[in-house]
Amino acid sequence: MAYITVYEGSRQWLHNHNVESRKLKSFIAGGCASTASQVFVVPLDIVTQHMMLLGNTKTEGHPIKPGRTHLNTLNIDTASGSRLGASFKVMKAVYSNYGIRGFYKGYFISVLVYAPHSALWWLFYDRFSDLLAGISPSWVPRLTIQCVAAPLGGCTATLLTNFLDVSRTRIQVQGKGTLVSVLSDLWKYEGMKLFTKAITARMAQSTIFSFTIILGYETIKRWSLLEEHKADVRW
Repeated sequence: MAYITVYEGSRQWLHNHNVESRKLKSFIAGGCASTASQVFVVPLDIVTQHMMLLGNTKTEGHPIKPGRTHLNTLNIDTASGSRLGASFKVMKAVYSNYGIRGFYKGYFISVLVYAPHSALWWLFYDRFSDLLAGISPSWVPRLTIQCVAAPLGGCTATLLTNFLDVSRTRIQVQGKGTLVSVLSDLWKYEGMKLFTKAITARMAQSTIFSFTIILGYETIKRWSLLEEHKADVRW
C-alpha cells in the first residue's frame, strides 16, 4: 500500500511539474516508491535472512551441524522450538546486539539495489506494454497485455540488477563490508557467475510478483475509473 501510494503520488507530482513523458514518470516514481517502501521491507528481510541461515545449520530436531556454526552469526539456540519462536529469538538477538539500527543493516545498499530495480521495472513494463499493444489484435484485452508485459519487465530488471542483489544479501548477512569491497570479493571468487547467481529463483519470484501486482493494480485502476473516461480505455 505504501509503495503504490508513493508511486502514484510521485507520478502526480511529476505531472504537476510539467513532466510529460509517461515512461520517465514511471521510471522516477518507481525509484521513489521503492526507496520509501524499504523502511518496512528491510527489517523483515533481515529477520528472514537469519532464519534461512538457521535453517542451514541444523536438521529438524537436531543441533547445529558440524562446520556450519559460522552461519549462526547471532549465536541463537537452534536445538528446539518452532519457527515462530525462532523468529522472535532472531528479532531479540538483532536488537540486543545492534539496537534498532540492526534492523536497518544494509538499508542503503537495499535502496541502491531495489530503487534501480523498481525504476527499471516500471520503465520496461511501460515499454513492453506499448510493444505488445502495437502487435496484438484489437480483440486482445488490455489487461492481458499488461499481465504479460509485467513479468517481461520484471525479468529484464532482475537480470540487470541481480549482481547488486547478491551483494546486498552478502552485506546484510555478514554485517560488514562496503558495496565496492563486496563486489570486488564476489568478482574475485565468482567471476561472471556473479551476474547469474541465484538468477533462476529471483526471476521466478519476479515473474509471480509482477503478474500478481499488475493484475491487482490495473484491475483496481479500472474499477476506480470515472464513467465518462471508460469509453477511452482498451479493456
